Amino acid sequence: MSEAVYEMRAYTPSPLAQTIFLHVQHIGRWNYEDNYLIDRSGLHSFLLQYAYAGKGFIRYGGKEYALEEGDVFLIDCMDAQKYGALPGEQLDVGWIHFDGPGARPFVNAIHERHGPVLRVPRSYMRAQERLLERMRRGEPDLEAQASLAITQLLTELFVSGCSAPMHAEPASEYGEQMEPALSYMRQHYAERITVEALARRVNMSKSHFSRSFRRWMSCSPIEFVIRERINASKSLLIGKQAYSIEQIAREVGFESVSHYIVMFKKHEQLTPLQYRKLWSSFR
Repeated sequence: MSEAVYEMRAYTPSPLAQTIFLHVQHIGRWNYEDNYLIDRSGLHSFLLQYAYAGKGFIRYGGKEYALEEGDVFLIDCMDAQKYGALPGEQLDVGWIHFDGPGARPFVNAIHERHGPVLRVPRSYMRAQERLLERMRRGEPDLEAQASLAITQLLTELFVSGCSAPMHAEPASEYGEQMEPALSYMRQHYAERITVEALARRVNMSKSHFSRSFRRWMSCSPIEFVIRERINASKSLLIGKQAYSIEQIAREVGFESVSHYIVMFKKHEQLTPLQYRKLWSSFR
């Protein structure tokens, strides 16, 4: 283990940052000594923490996870949590406590897809390190830069984070296995598609396929098909050929025009005709 490191910077966000940005509450680098332990709940904050070196653990959500170099955990600090270095070990970590509009659903989406503990490359923490350096220098537009850095860190976890080995059924394991079903939905969205038929294409039970698909794509298979139909209908709505709403509904796979209008408005907050009028300049 390298020489002990300690740096912690607290930040009080402006009213503007609290309203529109993901914002830093505390950020730093820390070396947990042997048996150092955090045991708490009820803190209105989210914590992203990366292990540079050493060995530790975290108990969260009724499970215990081992931590070693390359592991990052992301937790809601309102929930019960216990973490620190293992007996006889130290743990060198970098971390950000953050909050802000959209933080909770973002964290929840990552948990649903990957779980709270993930394995990431060393380069992952560069955004945190650059942000810490900006805070040392007191750069202008710091709050906007902080929001950008936090968003980058969370987005990278959501898109490409790999669940750590102790977490069961990481979403990334299903990507290749379910690709035939996803490809079929994209090519045949206008046809009648059932979850049972999709599950058979990838040799899964209906329930296992539905659960795995939601973790992988953050929506149900039927929701995905409906979005594909709505996307296709948009091109027809603003295309050169003036199709009727009834023709478009039928063309993209909706069984009735009323269902098409209801689904379109649910996703776009506009009816198909309103969408056509507002976006007609793209014809």
